[in-house]
Amino acid sequence: MGRELTSDDVNHLYDEWQKHEGRQYKRSIYVRGRSEKDIEFEAFKENLEEVIEFNKEHNSTFKKGLNKFSGMTDEEKKKLLNVDLDAKSIMDNNKHLPVIEASREDLPESLDWEAQGVLNPVRDQGQCGSCYSFAAVAAIEAAYAIKYSQKPPPQFSEQQLVDCTFKKIDLDGTIGNYGCDGGYYRHSLSYLETAGTKLLSDYPYTGTVGECKDSASNSVVNVTGIYTSTHQIGDVEAMKAALNKGPLMAYIYVNDDFYSYATGVYDGPNCRSDPTSCPVGYNHAIVLVGYGKTDDGIPYWKVRNSWGTHWGENGYFKIGMGKNVCCIEGSTVYATVV
Repeated sequence: MGRELTSDDVNHLYDEWQKHEGRQYKRSIYVRGRSEKDIEFEAFKENLEEVIEFNKEHNSTFKKGLNKFSGMTDEEKKKLLNVDLDAKSIMDNNKHLPVIEASREDLPESLDWEAQGVLNPVRDQGQCGSCYSFAAVAAIEAAYAIKYSQKPPPQFSEQQLVDCTFKKIDLDGTIGNYGCDGGYYRHSLSYLETAGTKLLSDYPYTGTVGECKDSASNSVVNVTGIYTSTHQIGDVEAMKAALNKGPLMAYIYVNDDFYSYATGVYDGPNCRSDPTSCPVGYNHAIVLVGYGKTDDGIPYWKVRNSWGTHWGENGYFKIGMGKNVCCIEGSTVYATVV
């Protein structure tokens, strides 16, 4: 944009954003004397200015844009994330997992499981920090589709994992997940080895922690194995080999830049990436679904998020490969089903 935004510009963009996002205000909510809409407008204005400045001033491989988070305060955005998970302990635990058998020879130059039809449309975790359940379910749905050649696969229940792994004690004595305050897909997979997963239609998503309804009578599929792609941080070839068998669950560290991602290859400008270590913790679970190179030759991972189809590239994003951007190459897990 070649000129400074006027107040009329901001008001117009805000009105258009409200229509696009279907925002409605059925009742007045006041916080410290300010209405819900006033607070949202101020957040929108700040986010809009930041998006314009970033796209204009930064020579980055990705672009920012307006989306459903553009009217949220920082506090509201953080509700989407996991509690901070210790990256070192997660990677240490992964060393106890068997490595999936996958050949590194003759790997295709690019891969896209979404294009192959094994993934359902991206669903939205809402204001519940349940990304771990969405990552586990998306990976299991894809594993089912690949194993049984059923495209698209059945939709399985994220809510079952939110309810039934909440503070559940695992066999090794560790506490399970934290409901809408985050959790681990490893705990979710371990639970599904015995309980089996329900259909989404039988156990719909509410975005809150409820009573566990995990009777085995209507379980559809069980997890039969939990594997890691590699025990080494940044082993790109091992990750690519495993990914050719099916989508991989992974963790990343999300910071403020990520919410307004629109397109391109995310390079994590503020998440202290390191090719050989993970200097930050994890706070978000996602699913690797492919890889490739841009027309400019930039290698990337294609990743499925759980923030709905109005975010990013129809719910997906690309992130740089080979640099452990935001610790994405530190801990990847693959599950088998029956």
